[in-house]
Amino acid sequence: MLWLQSAETFADIRIPLMAAAPPSGHGPAGLFHRRRAFAGVARWNPPSMVWEHALDSDRNPGTDVGVLDLSTPGWVYEDGTVDWDGGTVPFREEWELISTPGAPVHVAETIRRISVTVGRWRIDIADGRPDAVFRADRLELCRGEWRVVGTLTVDARRT
Repeated sequence: MLWLQSAETFADIRIPLMAAAPPSGHGPAGLFHRRRAFAGVARWNPPSMVWEHALDSDRNPGTDVGVLDLSTPGWVYEDGTVDWDGGTVPFREEWELISTPGAPVHVAETIRRISVTVGRWRIDIADGRPDAVFRADRLELCRGEWRVVGTLTVDARRT
């Protein structure tokens, strides 16, 4: 999983880079291990962050709000809830800061495409649906060239 955040724009891609078994069972933990990608605008209202999904591999992403804990240097903890089986289940995501302070940040945006670059990482998301595919790429800068290290595609017919 990789989350890139500029001052206002974000991109998030959740694809395994190595073969790993997802959690067993069909509980809410499985929601966080699904292949998924999304991008849009983030609004910070301490201690909460609201992520407005302009592009999302899911057709109906719902509201994305989390309380962020920034008290541990190098880490961001997000606490929130997810609706599951008629109830509300709390969750905590742990995000490690991997960019260096002052790393260059670049955002390129159109109606159907958002690309966020922070340092040597980039997430590029393009939604061509309903006529073409939804595609999200995770890229890393390696020896001066951008290299795709993971891709998620969603067929145009999938709802």
